[in-house]
Amino acid sequence: MKELGNLPFWALSSEWLGATAAAAGLAQINALGNLAGFVFNYLIGWIQAETGSFPLALMPIAAVATIGTICVLVIGRHQPRTVAITP
Repeated sequence: MKELGNLPFWALSSEWLGATAAAAGLAQINALGNLAGFVFNYLIGWIQAETGSFPLALMPIAAVATIGTICVLVIGRHQPRTVAITP
């Protein structure tokens, strides 16, 4: 099942990067996602073990998602907008 939340992000990265940088940019996004998946698994387990609270253990994920959203909005303000014309 596709995660619909990731679709706009991949579309933005290939739209904002040039043709030559798109492959490298998408590879970097994939690598950072894999690294985050590895690190956050241990971080969630450690926070839950130390505090006994699973909701508190999810707070770093919420914080990183919020920071990422703000970054995309700030960077996106300076990008030209394109509109698809449908017949």
